[in-house]
Amino acid sequence: MLAEFDRIQRELYLKSTGDRYVLNLNSKDQLSKVFFDEMGESCLKETPGGKPQLNDDFLESIAHSSAAAKLLLDYNKLVKIKSSYIDRFLREQENKMFYPRFKQHGTISGRYGSDLQQLSRPEDEKDTKLSPIVLKYNNVVREFFISKKDCVFLDTDYASLEPRTFAADAQDKSLLDIFEKDYDMYSTIALEVFGLKDQFSADSKDPMFLKKHKPELRQQAKAFALGIRYGMKAWKLSKSLNIEEDAAQKIIDMYFSAFPNLKRAMDKYLNSAKKFGFVKSPYGRIRHLEKANEYWAEYSDDIFEFKNYKKMDSIMRRTGASKEKIKEIRAKYGNLLNNALNFPIQSAASSIVNRASIAIARAFKEQGIKGKIIAQIHDQIIVECEDTDKDKAAIIIQEKMETTTELKGVKLIAEPSFCKNFKEGH
Repeated sequence: MLAEFDRIQRELYLKSTGDRYVLNLNSKDQLSKVFFDEMGESCLKETPGGKPQLNDDFLESIAHSSAAAKLLLDYNKLVKIKSSYIDRFLREQENKMFYPRFKQHGTISGRYGSDLQQLSRPEDEKDTKLSPIVLKYNNVVREFFISKKDCVFLDTDYASLEPRTFAADAQDKSLLDIFEKDYDMYSTIALEVFGLKDQFSADSKDPMFLKKHKPELRQQAKAFALGIRYGMKAWKLSKSLNIEEDAAQKIIDMYFSAFPNLKRAMDKYLNSAKKFGFVKSPYGRIRHLEKANEYWAEYSDDIFEFKNYKKMDSIMRRTGASKEKIKEIRAKYGNLLNNALNFPIQSAASSIVNRASIAIARAFKEQGIKGKIIAQIHDQIIVECEDTDKDKAAIIIQEKMETTTELKGVKLIAEPSFCKNFKEGH
């Protein structure tokens, strides 16, 4: 892996400057000089000190035309994989065993806090934006975790848990139909947004299945199918799809037109944050966002109309805030509103997983199953079980994960798979 770092570092600097001398890729100052001074790129944002900000958002915005930016993104991902996983596992191992930690109250959403919670998901080379070298090391991490002798892992991941959760929460018929009729979600959303319902189908068994005829449109839908529900704005979407911001806004408008109840559910959570300073998940967990109602009362949502100079001038006169202060408040307020949209769904999903885990543990104890839950990762429950009990355990796991919590109008799907390491499962 170190050899790959060295290769990317040298190739990046050569492409950037034509000079074979290597710069420090961990130095933001040096990289800023390369991109902004030498290459003449325009920054997206400035740091609080007024310097051009070099981050992944900037690199992604120019990656389509800059080989140097693309390589640097790869380098950053490799560094993260190495430091977050490989180095840590080696450093904290005890007699060649790594013992993960789980905290019951480690997150605001209710998920178990864990040093495995952010374990990277395996990616399919046919359906990923990762470069081959990043894909290789992204996928190898889960192979580190293997079952004991005469035991097997039962790896069970909920199918599309968060989309099912927000479909049930919104009670939007078009979204509910995706899961009731077993349609492809990304194709459904693409057909709705791009106005192609009369020409193609979201049913994978249909000869006119969108993925067969217009796979690029389905791929585009992946950039916003979940993101818009979690507060993605036109600027971010325009960068993801490399389109004009006005065109991105039209996609967002069509999305809400196709799923009006989803928009109403989102507005309900936003209004709760603005008026009361908190939001509540469908299962009663509360996220306090006290500053949100203060910002709304003082600045209103006009603060996001930064291109409307009259409104900005009006806010500055009314509040006495400087332009810099308004930018700072806008960022903080926007982040709070994103939390208001994210929390209810992510918390509901975590409640579903936690309830199922408790039910599985009780059933194992009652039926004398020689197995136990050893990890919760995202929407995934991993059980280690003796080979002799694996078939009984699989029946219990699926039944408890699919039925412990019921979603109105949506069936939960969780099918166990047997594996000897974390990568072989889900």
